Amino acid sequence: IARSLPPVRVSEDISRFRYTNPTGHPSGLRIARILAETFRLGHRGARWFVLVDDDTIVCPDNLVAVLAKYDWTEMAYVGGPSESHSANTYFSHAMAFGGGGIAISYPLAEALSGMMDEGNAHGLLAAHPVAPFISIHHVEAVDPLYPGLSTLGSLKRFTKAMKADPMSFLQRSICYDKRRKFTFSVSLGYVVQVFPTIVLPRELERSEQTYIAWNKLNNRNEFDFDTRDAYRSVPRRLCCKLNQRRNGTLKIAVGQCDRGASGSPAGSL
Repeated sequence: IARSLPPVRVSEDISRFRYTNPTGHPSGLRIARILAETFRLGHRGARWFVLVDDDTIVCPDNLVAVLAKYDWTEMAYVGGPSESHSANTYFSHAMAFGGGGIAISYPLAEALSGMMDEGNAHGLLAAHPVAPFISIHHVEAVDPLYPGLSTLGSLKRFTKAMKADPMSFLQRSICYDKRRKFTFSVSLGYVVQVFPTIVLPRELERSEQTYIAWNKLNNRNEFDFDTRDAYRSVPRRLCCKLNQRRNGTLKIAVGQCDRGASGSPAGSL
């Protein structure tokens, strides 16, 4: 029996790594490192690394046919979601579940192998496909896409931005000001968001649920893509403005800062 099996390798010791997920299991570290350890074995002629569970049956001919549709010289991550809608909602609709198998191209495997011990997930996140904008339906049923404009005015601006750079339209870029702990999220042609904290890409890539489904339901399980609760602006204190009168009474006006605190006076001293 041993002669009919592929070479057997025992994965590396993971006791030196911290594991802080209270709902998971440390074996997840071992599973996550299998790719890096396999890459380091020196399979220089490989184009793809395919990871499957030991209770999975694979059809090699069909697997090769599917992978042939992708450019293995790019960072590619191929697989399918779970059959469980709740599992996709909890983990991610954009994640390939490992049991049935995932395929990782050589360049991505190389990148992951080099950063696995650093904990920087850029290589993995950068490999996710970025789908181009194709269409949007029922635009008459939502608020104007741009605040301060009418529905028609918003659609004109929307299509103007779309025509300027169709392939990049609505694609999201994320950058950080580490010193001030700011996060900037740019959806090209639509919006720039500034967060007063460091927000990780895996959180920002989830759709902010400012909408409901066509059937009026807004439960997360109603959508087959990743969502998150709408981000609420950080409360800020009101601004005040002092106006001293000749008779010695001090007038204090309190209001929104962007309005110059020109509202009604809060009181007199």
